[in-house]
Amino acid sequence: MKISYFKLATFQQCPLKYRFLYVDWLGKQYRKPRPPMSMGESIHRALRDFFRISNPEDRSLEKFHYLLRKNWIREGFGNRDEERIWGKKALKILERFYRSNDCRVQPLFTELNFEVKIEDLIFVGVVDRIDRLDNGIFQVIEYKTGAKSMTSEEADGDIQLTFYNLAIREKYHFEPIKLTIYFLQSNKQIDTFRTDEQLQEGLREIANIVGKIKGTREFEPQRNQFCPWCDFLEICPIRGEIRIPIKETAYPEDIPF
Repeated sequence: MKISYFKLATFQQCPLKYRFLYVDWLGKQYRKPRPPMSMGESIHRALRDFFRISNPEDRSLEKFHYLLRKNWIREGFGNRDEERIWGKKALKILERFYRSNDCRVQPLFTELNFEVKIEDLIFVGVVDRIDRLDNGIFQVIEYKTGAKSMTSEEADGDIQLTFYNLAIREKYHFEPIKLTIYFLQSNKQIDTFRTDEQLQEGLREIANIVGKIKGTREFEPQRNQFCPWCDFLEICPIRGEIRIPIKETAYPEDIPF
């Protein structure tokens, strides 16, 4: 069975959403573009292209901003003013990143797609970036563009990082691996490592989730904090229980993005 972290996380969040996505294949039909997703994907693309510039001397802040505009996804915005708000927010995020980091580094990989078999499971996914540090450690970096952060303790137990560590170690035999989550909105970086025992425990946890997926016959809805923004809310049997937040957006002057 092919598994991705997103696939596992979707099932844990809501089995019915998993069914809609991976059994009924309704993702394209019900997909609803939203500003946070468009901004997040645009920033990821800009970071990818920025670190793929071969000459570090050409990695200026102006080039960073150019790559954001070049990769900007114009979906999900209610009007031009709302697009400017999110665009200016993205520019500030990249500027803080640029001024806080050594942007001359040469990553080993950016947006690395992987597919590797571990026991009877096939791990698939995309790693945002992998660096080889001067001390020989391989650093796996996951960018997060959402507002939510996490503690060091939460990062130590994060299944997504464990998933990536297992896959990258198996496919490339990199050792040791430092796992980094970079929260771009808060400009906060959290580093963590996994021992062999933690990786084995993580593999058992992943296999346990897969076992639950395979054993599920009735994919029931599970109410959670993301329900108001679910693409499938209109066809969800518990939609009447979900309170949709009222969107209030204050628009500034017509500032060019």
